[in-house]
Amino acid sequence: MKNKATIRISPALLALTLCLIKESAFSKAPSTYPTLLNSTNLLTSTDINGINYKYSISKNYLPNLLSNKNRAYPLISTDFIEKKLIDTLKNNLTKTQLPQNQTNKSNIQLKNITINFTAINKATKESILADFIVSSERTGEVFKGSTDNKNPFFSFSLSQQDNLSVVVRADGYADAHSNISIKDFTTTTHHDFAIPLVFERYPLSIKVLDADTKESIKNAQVKIVDLDASEIKNASKKTNSEEYAANLKLSSKYEFIINAEDYIELKEKVVKAPQGNSVNFLLYKNSLPVNFEVVDAETEKPIKSFINIKLERLKRNIVFRNEAKASVRVTTQEIFTIETAAEHYIAKQSTFNMADFNPTKKYNYTIRLEKSLVHLTIKAKNKLNGEVVIADKVEVVNLSNKANHPKIERLKNGDALVSLAPGDTYQLEINTNGFEKYQQELSKIKQTDLECFLMPKQKIKGLVLSAIDSTSGKVLRATFKVTGNKTKKSFTVNTSDDISEYYLALVDKDLYQIETFAKDYELKVEQVKYASSKKAVFYTVLLKKVPSLNNSKNTPPPSMATAKAPIESSKIKDLANIAIGQAITLDNVYFEQSSFVLQSISYEELNKIAELLKSAPQVKIEISGHTDNIGDTRLNLALSENRARVVYNYLVSKGIEERRLYYKGYGSNRPLFPNDSEENKKRNRRVELTIL
Repeated sequence: MKNKATIRISPALLALTLCLIKESAFSKAPSTYPTLLNSTNLLTSTDINGINYKYSISKNYLPNLLSNKNRAYPLISTDFIEKKLIDTLKNNLTKTQLPQNQTNKSNIQLKNITINFTAINKATKESILADFIVSSERTGEVFKGSTDNKNPFFSFSLSQQDNLSVVVRADGYADAHSNISIKDFTTTTHHDFAIPLVFERYPLSIKVLDADTKESIKNAQVKIVDLDASEIKNASKKTNSEEYAANLKLSSKYEFIINAEDYIELKEKVVKAPQGNSVNFLLYKNSLPVNFEVVDAETEKPIKSFINIKLERLKRNIVFRNEAKASVRVTTQEIFTIETAAEHYIAKQSTFNMADFNPTKKYNYTIRLEKSLVHLTIKAKNKLNGEVVIADKVEVVNLSNKANHPKIERLKNGDALVSLAPGDTYQLEINTNGFEKYQQELSKIKQTDLECFLMPKQKIKGLVLSAIDSTSGKVLRATFKVTGNKTKKSFTVNTSDDISEYYLALVDKDLYQIETFAKDYELKVEQVKYASSKKAVFYTVLLKKVPSLNNSKNTPPPSMATAKAPIESSKIKDLANIAIGQAITLDNVYFEQSSFVLQSISYEELNKIAELLKSAPQVKIEISGHTDNIGDTRLNLALSENRARVVYNYLVSKGIEERRLYYKGYGSNRPLFPNDSEENKKRNRRVELTIL
């Protein structure tokens, strides 16, 4: 056969051959196995007592054995032949040298055999440096060891047959587990096993970007924590690139810790290999999250709305559509304006600033929107003749929100004006003497005028008299003197809180003069024609209040010289005792030069004002901003209003209801002192609160 040689050993040379083979067999070190595995094909043969032993070892034998998955494979050695030769020699010697009375049964001493393990790459069949943990089922003994570049085998000895549990670990490979049975102690001096391992790492490309600009951040530090092995390593920077690289295990979970100067540290977990083996991490500059929620001003329920957040310093707009909540990250000293709009609600603009930037604080703001109302004019008319009826009482109840009580305003002509939310449902009720109660349900309101036709109760003959305030439509207690032009008969009658109309029975057709008196109202003299005694004539007198000297429109406003000087806020202990119209100058409230950025030193003073407002819930105030006369008048006016608005927003953020606060900017129009010195100009640059 090709590449094979046959060696025949004569009996005369047997003893010498056996001695040499024995010395070679029992002195061979494990380190010689790699040389043996890589040698050329060998064939050994011997013919002893007619028995021919042949064994062939091929250098291609090992790869062929490793074709099955996750198996440990025995490696065959020429020691097998050597053992057979030794056994044959012993048998021959026994037959020729032992006495006749001795049997061929002898006490066989137990021998040790060597177990050799090596690890190989399953795909390439190359040797791998690995750690081995071998457990004996028989004794419970655990053998541990590793392979290195000098010795690719981990070896230990066994003296009896055993079942071994083998665990193999290597960096970058999945752990291998094998169960191996060791039984053959007669024909071999060692067992060799190759454990195949599967490579389990994947390359990861990492980019660290600025969250706002999306540009790469230079000199970032990327730490990778193996959560399974509790190991920490740094990702390496790619040559001539702004990317980082790492080689990760497929079976492990990782946490990335990203740091860069002037940026907030980022911690993010990666539990599996990302698509494309590439991942981007966004770092935010030293910034904080600010959260907004848009709610109904009455119900406090969230409203999905359009939210436009303007960042003044970064000059960026962030838009949210059909959302009730929005969140942005802002940096120190950032100023942002929030524009909100929702269907059936009044659009609103709010301004906030981050002068009190605090990493430990949570910034959550609530924006309350008021419903956009339909102004409905209610007109009461007589159903029989279409004449206008001045109703005694008009009431509207909100069926959608019982807590909401629409306010009724009576107009000069007796009509009622009410503001209603178009999405709510209401119950309208009209009550007046001489007519049946009128009720109507109102929903999806779009019209601005509503005519309500009242059915008269029973027909009343005569004159029905009433008096109302010509401005508010309020029903008045009045005295009527009625005198007939022809008959000269005179009647004096009165209305009261309980009786808003007086029924004067008249028989004679005549032209009657009516003189109407009411306290604090001007006397009014009118004439009414009573032409039929078959129906009632309803007559309502509109009265005007007697002008008050204190309320005269021609009275000029007080000059600066006579106006009360503002009170310093540091001297205020209780807002409830401050007179209406009294102004309060806020002490220690400061803004940056020519800006409406509120300085943090102002918070203590504003917090005090917020507490005073909470202790006097009935008090309403106007927040007014003022400047000196330096610069453009229009810019000063805008600056003063923005400063007032910032104070307004701060108080709202502290829990003060928006309905109690108003703000306005007056620019340089209301100086406290002449702007003739730096000291006076400084005093004129102020924020005031005025009790309303």
